[in-house]
Amino acid sequence: MSNNRNYLLDFCKGVAAIGVVLVHIRFPGITGNTVASVGTAGVILFFMISGYFAYSEDDKAACGKLLKRFKRNLIFTITAVLVYFVFTAVREGIAGRFTDWIARFTDPVLYFRMFVMGDFEVINGDPLWFMPALLYSYLILWCIHKFRIKKAAYIALPLLLLLRIGMETHTNTFGADWHMSGNFLVGALPIMLLGHFIAHKKESFLSMSVKFMTAECIISGVLMFVSVNVRIVGIDVSQLFKIWFAFSTFILALKLPQKKVFEPVGVLGDRYSLNVYLWHYPIGIFLGDMLDVANAPYWMNDWCLPVMTIAVSVAVSATIYSIANITKKQ
Repeated sequence: MSNNRNYLLDFCKGVAAIGVVLVHIRFPGITGNTVASVGTAGVILFFMISGYFAYSEDDKAACGKLLKRFKRNLIFTITAVLVYFVFTAVREGIAGRFTDWIARFTDPVLYFRMFVMGDFEVINGDPLWFMPALLYSYLILWCIHKFRIKKAAYIALPLLLLLRIGMETHTNTFGADWHMSGNFLVGALPIMLLGHFIAHKKESFLSMSVKFMTAECIISGVLMFVSVNVRIVGIDVSQLFKIWFAFSTFILALKLPQKKVFEPVGVLGDRYSLNVYLWHYPIGIFLGDMLDVANAPYWMNDWCLPVMTIAVSVAVSATIYSIANITKKQ
């Protein structure tokens, strides 16, 4: 492992990856809402990290870095879409719905929703919206560096953040199509640009004291947990606190890179977080199907399935990581 490893940030990534699993394979009630909020804040953190590490003072170097990251994540995206497609095809075939399911792919609107809006529900791919959103945002950041318009982009940043907060609040409050906010323009770009801006003004952000940032983490975290369970006049205002919590956590991690909390979770964040993110959903669906076949009691779906999904997802991710390392050495 590199001496430049940020142990606290890796720990936060590990917690975020586990939290994302618990967004999709949820515990019931208040417990489910509370731990799922860690996952949604975790997605914000992942986008923020991506924007931060895509930054360079040298525009030419930044363009090269962004294209490299774009190509690498494009391979991950194509692989994930193919795996989810095959998984869903098998599942629909077993259920006797394959013909009706495959007919849905003749609708051109479906492809717009998939690759622009991030709607991969047709292949049971709810979490996959993250990947094209990341790719589009990398291309936009490339343009920002290529045409040297960072100043204009940073001027637009507050408006983009307001767009994200407003659209998330709308969809969460009124039950609108969540892909209105789960897409590159609303869901990814504002946060990645925020991470980019943090890197641009790194010295200013890191001048804030550890005590102050710790207090911000605690306050924003408490407000986040409360707001996902208690709506003020019926409105879900949690998005503001999720962004605040992710931001505070990120700055604190940048200030305390050598801080170790619980190393196994740090290793998860360092090595396995992307694979846990990509593969937990089909794993959870498969395990849920197995519980249904076994006529398991409902409490197993509510309380055991999320834990089982985390354990199997980490095991699968560790296996993928090990195989990839062996392949590289050969």
